[in-house]
Amino acid sequence: MENLKEVLAKKENERFELFITGHSLGGALAQLLSYELAAYGEIGEKDPFPLPIRVVSFASPRVGNKKGFAQAYQALEKAGRVRHLRVTNQGDAVPECFPSFGYAQTGVNVHLKESETAMVGYNVKKNVVSQIGLDSMEMHRPATYEKRLFNSENKEQVLKKTVDELYQNEAGIVAPQSSLE
Repeated sequence: MENLKEVLAKKENERFELFITGHSLGGALAQLLSYELAAYGEIGEKDPFPLPIRVVSFASPRVGNKKGFAQAYQALEKAGRVRHLRVTNQGDAVPECFPSFGYAQTGVNVHLKESETAMVGYNVKKNVVSQIGLDSMEMHRPATYEKRLFNSENKEQVLKKTVDELYQNEAGIVAPQSSLE
């Protein structure tokens, strides 16, 4: 974080947006970093990072408990400090089953299905049994995510929208005034 603050301080007259992304464990780390960066300004210091922090995670396991982490993350979302677009695949057990009890997902979920339009929503619930199968490891691969995300059914609903538009449309959370304006 200190390195990122240093880079941004050197470019103080330039405008930036910050996007963080990752797949699987990288997606979990992207979510944790987005939380840390979004919450940073709440400890009394001027925000050193451009807000909102935007994160797009693919196949990320759950990273925090339901009451503490998920509620704190949602408060940051509502305050316009973070936007998390969580992409999951039908049949990928990792985002829905790991770790098990007591953990929760956050963000607007884009749930991809084969040859169907994605389900997009803030609280997209999936039956855990539907996520477990013999091809679960295939459904976890980045190539499968890419194939499903870029199918023709998802072009209008997902790919032509910004993270902020998906938040507003699917979660009812309106984007705050951008730090770039």
